[in-house]
Amino acid sequence: FFFQAEDGIRDHCVTGVQTCALPISGVPSFKEGKVLRVHSWLNELGLSFQTIERSYFYSDSINDLPLLEQVTDPVATNPDAKLTAEAQKRNWPILQLFN
Repeated sequence: FFFQAEDGIRDHCVTGVQTCALPISGVPSFKEGKVLRVHSWLNELGLSFQTIERSYFYSDSINDLPLLEQVTDPVATNPDAKLTAEAQKRNWPILQLFN
């Protein structure tokens, strides 16, 4: 999460001069962290990928490959070049929703 605020110091960042990153609390929803967070959420609901008949995930980034590999129906949506190649290799659907 990035932001730029008015001049001064806030949350340990010099504001108005640079864009700064805030500290992350918990597991970031990025790459494998996204998988951990989804598993945790499903567990709270008393579910898992093994107990769900069909699961879908749509992504445009190779960074989401770990979660795409977890679901029964992965879909590359306006994918970056690396995800396009991976989706083609795995015969996953590729959606181009816009140019």
